Amino acid sequence: MEATPLPGTVEHLLALRPIPPLDTNAPEVKQRLSLLRNEMTHLLMLKRWRKITEDEIANQIVSLIQVGPFQQWRSVLPAMLYEIDRMGSLLPIWLRLIERGDPPHISRQTDPTTNIQAYTRRMAILLLGYYKRPMSTHHSLITFADQTQSQELTRFLGSLLLDPSISQYASRSLAIMGTCEALEELLHGFAQAQDWPKIDILKCCLSLQQEAFYPLLLSSGLQRLHGLEPYAAHALYHTLPLDTYLYQPQLSAQAAFLLYWMFSEHTPSLEPDSSPQPLFENGRFSDNVCALFYSARYHRTWQDALALHELGKLLGHYWQAMQYGDGVQSAILSHITPCLPMMPEIEQWLHETGNDLLSNALHTSDATLRPLIERTLCERQATSTDKTTSTYN
Repeated sequence: MEATPLPGTVEHLLALRPIPPLDTNAPEVKQRLSLLRNEMTHLLMLKRWRKITEDEIANQIVSLIQVGPFQQWRSVLPAMLYEIDRMGSLLPIWLRLIERGDPPHISRQTDPTTNIQAYTRRMAILLLGYYKRPMSTHHSLITFADQTQSQELTRFLGSLLLDPSISQYASRSLAIMGTCEALEELLHGFAQAQDWPKIDILKCCLSLQQEAFYPLLLSSGLQRLHGLEPYAAHALYHTLPLDTYLYQPQLSAQAAFLLYWMFSEHTPSLEPDSSPQPLFENGRFSDNVCALFYSARYHRTWQDALALHELGKLLGHYWQAMQYGDGVQSAILSHITPCLPMMPEIEQWLHETGNDLLSNALHTSDATLRPLIERTLCERQATSTDKTTSTYN
């Protein structure tokens, strides 16, 4: 990661941090929800009776809605707010709060959800996804007609997709909508996005489980990420049938490159009670390795060479641990044991074919990929073929 983080980095890393789910049955949580429901219902009635202006409602909502830590409440609060306002009477208020933006003084190195205005804005964006067919209303920037109101709201969310500070909420809101128009906005944004917005859209597209779009997500899911490739690779790895794509010449290179990131980011653990390793969670590790070796034999891409080199390092670590009697989790052992007999042949392929593919790619690949290839070539040169092969024999 760069010394100066990419916009949205702190907020995305906080969202990835595991947190205990909100216990909606806890008395304190029930009390907060009940009080908020009463206050929001009261505001809704005042609006319908024209006893209060929209600006006054917006200001009161900002003072009410911050009921607890954002990452815990984001899965509960939007649905409850929608239940209060199913008719869409407060929709112009939510749009107004979103358009206010974040306060300019918020640093990109701090959590913006600790600010009450930013907190409310993000909840409002998540809430929009529940308004699949909002009632006709008027807003300063958007007019919802009877036939186009849902489409206009979808396009409004689509206009937020490329903003790294709110892309994860806009993409999630479109995924909650789940309409054809929402899916079109997600795919359109995916084609334009980079860095964190692209990862957000990718995850939401995968969550919809539309298998027809998997080839598109795989073919360009690791592009324009500028150091964030492991996050995209993790999402793709746990959703796509990679072994299937490794047998297909059209997508084998992209699938192998994805495996490269998974292998290179894996931290081997020899602790018997350690947490599950992401690389082995989907149970297809050995299938992917077999398919990767098939791709190396018949498709022969530099991505195959990169992935196999990292695989050799990974398996070599576990093999040495087994030789020296160190403990290896039985769950991991069941995945890597079928792969170990392949290693001498894999190492021979890397020495004879892989090095040539990497050397050629060094002069023909995109400039952003050359550091990866250079590093692998240096590691290949620093490791004697005879020494590596003897390790597995």
